[in-house]
Amino acid sequence: MKVLDPQVALISNFEVYQHISDTRAQYKKWNEGKRREQQLRVPANLFHLQTEILDYLITKPSPLREQNQKQHYNDEILDKLLSKLQEVNLYEKLFKGEALCIFNIRPSSTATLNGIIESMETRFTEEEQNRIVEIVAEVLGHDEPEEEEE
Repeated sequence: MKVLDPQVALISNFEVYQHISDTRAQYKKWNEGKRREQQLRVPANLFHLQTEILDYLITKPSPLREQNQKQHYNDEILDKLLSKLQEVNLYEKLFKGEALCIFNIRPSSTATLNGIIESMETRFTEEEQNRIVEIVAEVLGHDEPEEEEE
């Protein structure tokens, strides 16, 4: 993804995760087998900031928490979600930020969706709300219920 105007572009948590992971891999590859004075120098706190951001992005309840193992998010998945929403004429009713939040949060119920979409009850019927949740579960998957500890 190329950002043409940084003031209007929105990127997903997956794109942030992917960029940081790729950047770290590039640094490791570049510095591999080189003496200390030949290694690429980066700001001292860059590695710490990258680690903190990646930890945040893969901590529960984030949908990216199993990205390293399952690879269920990829470059095409956001387009697939938006096209599914367009097929049932729901994408046009969503604001760009709301669609991005749906992708980032992966709501599993209409109650969670209500926190994402402004004035949801007046803009969407109950059937449309349920359809959005169904499409999200179909495209992005859903969390498996956890077994309660005794």
